[in-house]
Amino acid sequence: MISLNELCRLISLPDEAADLVCKIAERLDWAAAAPAIKLFYSRDTWMDGVCTLRELFSQEQENKNGFHMLTCMLETSRKTFEDYIDLGIGEKIFADTFKMFSRFVGEHKESFGEYGFDRDFWTCRIIAMEDFRIGEMEYEMETVDGHPRINLHIPSDASLTPECCRSSVSAAKSFFEKFFPQYHSEAFVCSSWLLSPRLEHVLRAGSNIMKFQNAFRLIEDQPDDIEYMTWVFKKPGSSLDELPGHTSLQRNIRQYLKSGGKIGSSIGILEDEDFGTACV
Repeated sequence: MISLNELCRLISLPDEAADLVCKIAERLDWAAAAPAIKLFYSRDTWMDGVCTLRELFSQEQENKNGFHMLTCMLETSRKTFEDYIDLGIGEKIFADTFKMFSRFVGEHKESFGEYGFDRDFWTCRIIAMEDFRIGEMEYEMETVDGHPRINLHIPSDASLTPECCRSSVSAAKSFFEKFFPQYHSEAFVCSSWLLSPRLEHVLRAGSNIMKFQNAFRLIEDQPDDIEYMTWVFKKPGSSLDELPGHTSLQRNIRQYLKSGGKIGSSIGILEDEDFGTACV
């Protein structure tokens, strides 16, 4: 089985964070944590496991930035790695998918000035092998009202050029046909600020984000959603005057918000799998 240290290297976890994870692993009370860790493998129980471990680690000083939880999740991911290999999925998709941990740790430093892990509510889906990064995007299998569905997620480091999006969707379809055929024919559903129709006020029509958005048929609008603040500004809870303006997107959204506008989010179904490239 892959070692914890090898896993950290495979997913490019920053050295400082990886060193702390390995130190915590050496003295963590695995007997106490094991029953909760086992709950990570099922959607029905993974939040029970998260909540149990949060309580278990609540008095641990080193866990102030979530590193005990990160250590447990990465330790559990060692078994998931073996499950990938047994299924024949392979190391590349595993590494691409599980770099989610490294991305989240790095984004915590970008937001708060130090490495940390505060998205344990999200990462169980990759431990349970229900979410895979294939190319630029992630694809999560879910059953809703008894029907299978694939949720399409956009990682913060994804390239949204039409070519990259088309390549990812094409590869994902082949992936599900081979490994999870019960999901092969399902539509891709996306819930994101990137689908907000109000982005037309801050982006030019030919931008990659607008091309991405135009590939979806919107089925629900959520104008009051503020999750975009974390992804765009990396400073959740900041006042408008404190929001950074390092990019044109940040500046345009900040100005739009100051004028009374909202960004929000929307839910859409992917209908143009070529992302407009077939018309070029």
